[in-house]
Amino acid sequence: MGSQEPYDLYDLWLSDGDALQGTGWLTGFTEIRLKLHDNAILMWKSRHQALKYQIKVTAIDLRHKALDHCSLDDTEEDSGFKPSTDPCSEVHIAVLDNQDELAFKPQPQFGTVYHDGSFLVFRLQTFLPTFSAFLFDFYQYNPFGEDSCPDHKGFSYILPPNVKDMQETRIVPITSRQHMPIGQLTVDYLAIKPLPSQDCSMQVSYKYYWKRTRRPLDVGHRGVGSSYGTSKMAVVKENTIASLNRAGSHGADFVEFDVHLSKDLVPIVFHDFTVCISMNKRPVKGGEQAAPYNGTRADDKTEDNRSLVYRDGAAAGNAEQLSPQNGLGWSRQEELFEIPVKELTVAHLQKLKLSHSEHKQIELHEEDDGYRDDGSNGAHDVFASSSESDVSASSSRADHCSFPTLEDVLHRVNIHVGFNIEVKYPMEKVGGMKELDSLYFEKNLFTDAVLKCILQHGGNRRIILSTFEPDIAVMLQLKQNKYPIMLLVMSDGKKWPPYADVRSNQMDVSVNFAVCEKFLGLSVYTEDLKNEPDAIQRAKDARLVLFGWGIEEYGQVQQLKDSGLDGVIFDRINEFKTGVDHQANVFLLEYREKMRKKLLEEGKLIEHSPLHGSSNGQWYLNSCRRDDSDLDEVEMS
Repeated sequence: MGSQEPYDLYDLWLSDGDALQGTGWLTGFTEIRLKLHDNAILMWKSRHQALKYQIKVTAIDLRHKALDHCSLDDTEEDSGFKPSTDPCSEVHIAVLDNQDELAFKPQPQFGTVYHDGSFLVFRLQTFLPTFSAFLFDFYQYNPFGEDSCPDHKGFSYILPPNVKDMQETRIVPITSRQHMPIGQLTVDYLAIKPLPSQDCSMQVSYKYYWKRTRRPLDVGHRGVGSSYGTSKMAVVKENTIASLNRAGSHGADFVEFDVHLSKDLVPIVFHDFTVCISMNKRPVKGGEQAAPYNGTRADDKTEDNRSLVYRDGAAAGNAEQLSPQNGLGWSRQEELFEIPVKELTVAHLQKLKLSHSEHKQIELHEEDDGYRDDGSNGAHDVFASSSESDVSASSSRADHCSFPTLEDVLHRVNIHVGFNIEVKYPMEKVGGMKELDSLYFEKNLFTDAVLKCILQHGGNRRIILSTFEPDIAVMLQLKQNKYPIMLLVMSDGKKWPPYADVRSNQMDVSVNFAVCEKFLGLSVYTEDLKNEPDAIQRAKDARLVLFGWGIEEYGQVQQLKDSGLDGVIFDRINEFKTGVDHQANVFLLEYREKMRKKLLEEGKLIEHSPLHGSSNGQWYLNSCRRDDSDLDEVEMS
């Protein structure tokens, strides 16, 4: 293995008729990323602070420094540390704040200039990540180029992390040539391991494919829309199979929904990182007040990223009479405690009764009293309005329940409906607020679980993977070659605080990042497009596919399409599209036309002449030249 060189697998793709080369996928080696950004160099003395530095990164193979080969007499020259050769590739660099240096390439002899606001990414591929260390050399910036040797000011070392910790932020000292500390360096370390037990091939790949002659796509947000945090609530609960299918039946070309993991590493469809479970307080006698609760009450939280769960059917703040016949006036009050979704298994999550602080509605599950498999108990969708109570009686009750598994969604939603799967991973927002305070899954473990499910059960469905988390986007890109990746972007902080990572909160950096990593495109908050009118053209010039999300009114949808967006994600698609004729799912229309042409060529289809001046003829199967299977392959109108 030591003599085998790491290598890239590349795939060829077409863009506007030009053949281009894209990155492939990781096979037997691990890719290590080192990122310098947000003023990563901090020098302690003013004379050092006044200088500009060039940074050169060299990989070091620690296998040559085995303890049994060392002695107290070893000198620095024969210490055994060597620049990495066999197990590692060359260290390449990309500069995200410079449009001329977005492609990864070998480093200059004396490194790359770093200044305040720079975003440098170093990349290395290795078979032995636990033996790969890195030397950072700091040279005083030389304005005269490579012809003269710059002054070497200092160095830093980054040692490999613990095997289980493949991501971390390191703060290491910068040491002068006289071995005195002169500052510190902050480095983001990320190791991206190949997807285990999953073979990729060049047989099918949609990673870079986009049919630009197709009309802009209508994408149903969480199905037919958000159920919480909005003045106009969706008629079917968000992120359920019923909601996704309802959107598809109304002509949604894609549906967007959120995926993260349960405790048992099962990908589930749900938006929030936390839920709230109810706990019974001690009974209190009528007229008495319950003891004050000094902690945080979960029912006080009404943000969009909080869901409330009740086990006993009581809404937050309500009291349930325990024994009204005893005349004592005893009552039971409930406290709500917030718990991360990742702390509950799928079985636990699917037994919860879900509601929200704004709606106080309770979800019925299959285990509830009175439920029968045939659905004849007359149960109704608790999120359906009186004007939208036409949910098919034959629809499975489970389709309306929260926390469906991604596997079930892939199998039970109409195959012609494309999926825009938002892969959710907790991030830090501007100001230091975190989406989840507790420790989350290691990123490789997380992405592997999601990708395995999609690759095993995705079939021929059109799927786009999107995420706000830039590192997760890179991992999704490098671990497989079948599905395209889009980065979610939001910089306008009027409604929600943006994320702290500049790659997902600054449009210029986001475009450069997407080009550097060869993503399919960006999914941008539409308020950002209003604030930066030239953003659409910049994305188009970079050959990126562009979606928009966060639409407040349907009237904006067509305006955004006319402005050049390739897809628009919006709520309540069922109110604006019928799913009939030209408003049907675009892929279903294309499929019908393809089958019509196929049957026509085979002589199995004949056209009936237009009647009474109608401009459109009707097509019928030729009963003399058809197989019974033809009726299953094509839908006739």
